[in-house]
Amino acid sequence: MHFAVFVDEVLKRKCIITKDNLTSDALYEFEAQSWYDALQKSEIDAQNKIPAFICLPICSSYLTYIDEIDLSILLPDGFESISSDDYRGLTLIYDTYGLDRRKMLNRELQTRGRLCDIVAGNLIVAPEDSRKCFEAAYENFGRGQAFIFDSKNNDIKTIKCSAQALAVLRKNNISIIA
Repeated sequence: MHFAVFVDEVLKRKCIITKDNLTSDALYEFEAQSWYDALQKSEIDAQNKIPAFICLPICSSYLTYIDEIDLSILLPDGFESISSDDYRGLTLIYDTYGLDRRKMLNRELQTRGRLCDIVAGNLIVAPEDSRKCFEAAYENFGRGQAFIFDSKNNDIKTIKCSAQALAVLRKNNISIIA
């Protein structure tokens, strides 16, 4: 896989993203077999921090190290962390009141393969320190999503989007299509 290191606008620190999802200038690029290997190869400061995928609405996720201060920056209205059987080995950290606070839709949450909730606002996914957990985190939450409201069935569907589609949605500040 081809990765790039860039400086995140919010955290002001180095982060890793796949080269095809990069939307800003790269500090440098490199090859690695997996996300786990990419984190080991990168020169990102890990002192007293945990690895986490940062999932912003209508954006591809990226990987960096975070601490409590970063959580308060990314989730200023408070947050809750959950673990579930559906996301074994992953801790999900997000504002559980994001929908009530009218934040932009971000990622779907599933139970037994079915949509059970939608995270509104930022989502942080902290995988356990194993190759399998890093890959599961990216597989489940790596690609940005758009939401489509089906008024006929009064239902919401999700689609994972390409980097190009996300750029168009982000430019127009759209996370749900009615």
